[in-house]
Parts: sequence; C-alpha cells; structure tokens
Amino acid sequence: TGNSATTNGGAISNNGSNGGIVMTNVTFSGNKAGETGGGMSNFWSTLTMQNVIFWNNEDQTGIGTASSSVRNHDDKYPITAIFRYSLVQGCNPSGAWVASCGTDGGNNLADVDPLFVETPNPSTAPHANGNVRLLAGSPAIDAGDDSVVAVATDLDGNPRIMGTAVDLGAYEFFTNTTITYTLALQTIGEGDITADPAQTSYTAGQVVTLTATAALSHTFTSWSGDVTGATNPITLTMNSNKVVTATFALNQYTITLSAEPAEGGAVAGGGSVAHGQMVTVTATAETGYTFLHWTEGGDVVSTAANYSFTATADRALIAHFAASAPKIYLPLVVR
Repeated sequence: TGNSATTNGGAISNNGSNGGIVMTNVTFSGNKAGETGGGMSNFWSTLTMQNVIFWNNEDQTGIGTASSSVRNHDDKYPITAIFRYSLVQGCNPSGAWVASCGTDGGNNLADVDPLFVETPNPSTAPHANGNVRLLAGSPAIDAGDDSVVAVATDLDGNPRIMGTAVDLGAYEFFTNTTITYTLALQTIGEGDITADPAQTSYTAGQVVTLTATAALSHTFTSWSGDVTGATNPITLTMNSNKVVTATFALNQYTITLSAEPAEGGAVAGGGSVAHGQMVTVTATAETGYTFLHWTEGGDVVSTAANYSFTATADRALIAHFAASAPKIYLPLVVR
C-alpha cells in the first residue's frame, strides 16, 4: 500500500522472474502506476495468486478497473497468471472473470468491497497509505483456502486462521473479544510436562514453552500431537485448542563383566537390562584358582561369587581370582 511508479507496476513490476512468483495472503491497495498495473504489472513470467486482495489501485485507466489492479502484458510476452480464492477489483465483475487478468483458478470473489477499516479516498489520495485490516461483515472473511497457508500468524501476530477458513489478504479479522484456547498435556511412560506460562487457557497467538522432565527410571524420547520431534524444551503458538503428548522410555542399562586374571575363571549374567530389573552375576573359578571378590571402579562391591543387585545404571564389574597355594605332601618313612 502507498507505492507508486511512473510507468508500470505501482507496487510490483515482475519482469521475467525465474520460476515465476507465488503470492499467498497478500493485500494490494492504494498503489498507483503512471501507465498500467496500479497494483502489479507482469512481463514474460508466471504468476500464481491465492487468498489475495487487489482493491482501490490506480493506473492510467482509472481506479477499480482490471488494468488498475493487475496488468499482464501477454500481448508481447508469454505469461501464465492464475488467480484463485482471491478478490481482484475489475477482474470479476458480477462473477464473469475478465480473461485479460489471467486465468480464473476458481473460488474468486466477484467485485465486492472488501470493507477495510480505512480505505484511501479514491477522489483525493488513491495512492496514499491506508489501513487494510478487515471490517466485520467483510466478504473476504473466511473466504480463503487453508491448504496453501504456510505461516502461523498474520502481520498483527494473530492466528492466521480463525473462524471457518483463512481470510483473504494480509490480516485476519480480529474482534475485541478475547479468544482463548486450551492446552491438554499427556504423557506416555513416567515423566512430567511443565508449561510456561502455566495456565488453564491461553489467548490466541500466545506462545507457550513446554519442558519434558523424565523420572529417574525413564528418558524423554519425543513429542507427538500438535508438536512433534525431540527438541526439549519446545515452543508452540496457541492458535487453536492443542493436545501435546510427551513419550518417556524405560531406561536400558548395560552390565559389563570381566575376569582378573582372565584365565582365573568365568563370569556370567551381564548384558542389557531394564531399569529396576534384578540382576545376578556369577563368577566361577577355574581349577587352581579361588574367587576373591567383585570390584567396580576399584572398590569391592561384593565377596559373594553370586552377586545380586537391582539395575539402576550401567555397571562394569570385575571378578577377581587368585591362584590357589600348592599342596605339599611329605613321604612316610617306616624303619
């Protein structure tokens, strides 16, 4: 809004852009071109407009004409211009689409005033800046295609989709009535979710930070529902009622066993175990050796060859053996 050009394209002049241009939920209003295309002028390119409003732009043909909204110069260059779910002043009078504007992609509104909060006065300053937020009752409200919306909020930070469908243009209609949404938090496994701020309901557009805290026996693995992934903490924008689930997995530990010396005996009972599982490790001495004790990190943890404990962490246990003292036999001498 409020842009001007001495020749073509008051707001945008599109000249042969590679790959063309796609615009979603854009408003062109109060722009002026000295020649053609008060809102936009296109040369030798492709153009896709969706959920867009062209209204009250001006070129040499006047205000509110097809050319004053958008001028496709297909008389000189090959152009593909598609408009869908849009309100383009002068291009769809009484529901009959004007071919010079491009291709009717469907669901375009006939020429009806979008009812902006404040529209620049065409008779005095048609190319002045104006407030292009929608008034209550605007035909542009809930008239768009939700499937092409790629942003969560409009330019005011309000939810991009409110009501039954997205609104046309750059802003969602937003009343003074406070809109609130609920956030339901669920867990799988043992752990908790904390929300910051912690509230029973949230205003539309409010950002909430969620933190998953696992119990000692579990590990946080992922989010599901209205947020996904494994980022922790994670944020979400309250633009609808939300349900979020945090999944916690039971911890798995590795019990590593070894013998010292290796030839002194055999060890058994190690491997992968779950948190809280009862584990029994066994040390069996080889012939000529005696079992002494189990150690971990240099400390003696048990003197029993069959050592039992509850798994709460990874463990690395060493069974210690000692060579048995040789037996000495004395001969019996009879005289």
